[in-house]
Amino acid sequence: MKIIHIFFVLPVLFLIACGDSSSDSNEILVGSWDLVQLNGDGTASTTKGGSTTEMDIAVTSGEVEYVINFTEGSYVTAGSYSVTNETIDANGGKVFEPLMYTNASGSGTYKLEDNILTAGGPFIGVQIVGVNLGLMAGEQESTIESLTAEELTLSNTQEKSLIQGDSTITVVLNMRSVWTKR
Repeated sequence: MKIIHIFFVLPVLFLIACGDSSSDSNEILVGSWDLVQLNGDGTASTTKGGSTTEMDIAVTSGEVEYVINFTEGSYVTAGSYSVTNETIDANGGKVFEPLMYTNASGSGTYKLEDNILTAGGPFIGVQIVGVNLGLMAGEQESTIESLTAEELTLSNTQEKSLIQGDSTITVVLNMRSVWTKR
């Protein structure tokens, strides 16, 4: 009879010992985080009259003074940051777009489940070949690559299309941001 009790008690102890990792992650996430680094790569394509032109994109951050503050279930962003977009066309030509975002701010709600952070929109906006990825509607999912009491690393993919006259520009950007806790 004691052996049967062990089979019932062990799974309960295992579940208690494992706990809720999302809850632990959420506790670590709450607070203010400074953006340290922002990098990205992707593609931009322009379709006009049935013909499509592809370009490769590389994004790197420059000067950064940008913070995100997570509270229980909501966030607020504020500050400034600069990025340089390097666009390479099919002929190997390079175009550098240095952009400075000042007084950048935003807010919204989020939920954290396992290593997926779902927010009401992007935390960081970037404009590439005229397409503003910061104005995306709807939820955005970021993968938490790492989360410690000192550092947070997020990655996500943003995609947006813009119609200009008879052309459609589509940007797909894979972003990675590194944050340190204040």
